[in-house]
Amino acid sequence: MDKFCWTGNQEAWLNQSHTKAIGHVVLGRLGGMTQAGQTKNEDGFLLFSGRDWEFMLLMDAHNSAASAELVASAFLAAEEDLRAASNAENAFHQIPNLVTEQLSNPNFLEACKQVQGETACLFVFRKGSYLWWLSVGDCQLYIFHEQLAQIGEFEQNTRHFYEWIGERNSWALPVPSYTTGTRQLRRGMNRIF
Repeated sequence: MDKFCWTGNQEAWLNQSHTKAIGHVVLGRLGGMTQAGQTKNEDGFLLFSGRDWEFMLLMDAHNSAASAELVASAFLAAEEDLRAASNAENAFHQIPNLVTEQLSNPNFLEACKQVQGETACLFVFRKGSYLWWLSVGDCQLYIFHEQLAQIGEFEQNTRHFYEWIGERNSWALPVPSYTTGTRQLRRGMNRIF
């Protein structure tokens, strides 16, 4: 059972890349290059994993890391429920409901109004040979598999600019704007990126 949470204000990783193995997940971080004008890293990552599953949250924040910190803290607070749902037989029903309930929580929506900046969010859940995601914004999800590569299929979701969680909040709209999907992974080696 693994858990890892990081936001760019903890360690920016400017001018250097960093990889970290967390179980069989490999996290790569690079905050950018100072000679290109980069002065801070506003990204974030959260991972919970169990025996046969991983729940990951990738964040690309703008203006400050505060929105990434807010989203990460909301899902850290829901860790017990997320772990229970991930271990359940009907996990692919429970996990999407938990994510959307958390993003719709009135207290969370009010906290978003008070934060500086906003973040794109990509939630990814893998259990067994299935994968689910929910995307708000422009983070991308790829699957690398030999058979799919032969036909040029890699990208699973589509980037959507101007969707965020935070000060500007797509989830606060009368109808939230996001994409979601579920895939059965191919037999053999699947690399989720």
